[in-house]
Amino acid sequence: MKLKNIYFIPFLFLLTLILFMEGFLGAGQCTEECILIVPDNFPKVSDALANATDGDTILIKSSLTPYMEDMIQVNKSVKIIGENPETIVFDGENAANVIFLVTSDNVIIKNLTIINLSRQYGSAIRINNALNVKVENVRIEKACYGIEVESSNFTQAIFNEIIKCSFGIYIRDNSYNNTITENTFKDNNIALQIHSGKFNRIYHNNFMNSTSEHVKLFDGPHKLLMTAILQAEIIGMT
Repeated sequence: MKLKNIYFIPFLFLLTLILFMEGFLGAGQCTEECILIVPDNFPKVSDALANATDGDTILIKSSLTPYMEDMIQVNKSVKIIGENPETIVFDGENAANVIFLVTSDNVIIKNLTIINLSRQYGSAIRINNALNVKVENVRIEKACYGIEVESSNFTQAIFNEIIKCSFGIYIRDNSYNNTITENTFKDNNIALQIHSGKFNRIYHNNFMNSTSEHVKLFDGPHKLLMTAILQAEIIGMT
């Protein structure tokens, strides 16, 4: 009996230590994709990003809407997804210069509303020097730039609604192979402007009531092709 106790006690101690370490590690890190919840786990999106790693998902709930947060630097390959685009609202209070600044590849921003940026320089979403960024089902209202694409390739802007901006989507600085499709542009000054870049694809969008131009394309090898595609898709101003 004493011999059994000699072996049993160290075994019990070792088992307890293993279970403790598994619980401790499991609470602090993920073996696969982590889901970080705002505001349940972190009060701000920027706090969640500081604790995220590539491949994680940041889920934003409606608890604190509207969110008064700007200059959110998305420098990791994460998904930022709102619980409901009608209730997840980021309000720039007519002063913010940018809400989401994306500088990492393979980012997804989805199911959000962004309103009231600075009308002089404000960008709801600025994508800078990044690859394969997707902006999906985002409603943007009252900004200088709704989505600003700078030196970035293979961006996808799909199923968004962009309203009352100086520029709905602005593509510049030699941005290539970006896709703009299934978006609704309404009451913007210029709905879509491509300042420089090649092989950008624009199709199946709705352009309504632009005060200046629906689409403004600077000279480039894609201009005639894109103009021909867009003629059948323009609604509103002629």
